[in-house]
Amino acid sequence: MKLIYLIQKAWIQQTRDKLSLILLISTTPILFLLYYSITLGESKEFLILLILLSVIMVVFSSSIVVAKEKESKTIIRLILAEIPYYQGIIGVCLVQFFLSIISILFTFIFFYFYEIYNIEILIKFYYFAIINSLTSIWIGASVGSLTRNTFKAFTISSLLMFLLLLLSGALFPIPRKEILLLHTIHLSLFDLIPSNLFLQSIYSILESNQTQSGNLLLQNSLLSFFYFVVAIAFFQISKTKKVNDEL
Repeated sequence: MKLIYLIQKAWIQQTRDKLSLILLISTTPILFLLYYSITLGESKEFLILLILLSVIMVVFSSSIVVAKEKESKTIIRLILAEIPYYQGIIGVCLVQFFLSIISILFTFIFFYFYEIYNIEILIKFYYFAIINSLTSIWIGASVGSLTRNTFKAFTISSLLMFLLLLLSGALFPIPRKEILLLHTIHLSLFDLIPSNLFLQSIYSILESNQTQSGNLLLQNSLLSFFYFVVAIAFFQISKTKKVNDEL
């Protein structure tokens, strides 16, 4: 019940910032409409990059929101109310997740309306986009928890977004040297980068490689859980440091 209350509180707070709300939901759909109106959808490579960007940009928004929670001394209020700090941050993150999947859904609706991809492919894209949106949120929330203010969160999350795009394999080929072989799952160092794994998933769907898609679905899920565990650890570190600073 406490988590539900915290989600409601986070929703009210985040919807008050109309500009941030509009930017988060509408940026990717607007970019698509601008691109399509100019090029008439001649290159699908840019559209794949747009799908990737719609997931990566959640790193930025979630880091800023969490950093704002720290600046408003939410940690101290949660402690006084005997509410676990991580529940408060998770409440904020779940609101970000809901807003991000709405944005991605709008983009995919445009893809379907303009007959760029069929509904079956878009549904498969959406499964992976949902998982990777969560991963991006945990990364962004970790940044927001460990930074002192929104300016530092802005700087670090912007750099992370650039690195995630750069190392995704969308801009140039990424080496595929394997470091672990687990039955049919081939794992390389770059598989620990969620944007790279997400891009592989998109290509596996377009190539109709169901076996690879199934393996990648498992890998994306495990990677998302890994970043969730990392985020919880960072939340605890942030809580301890903030309390010590206040004392």
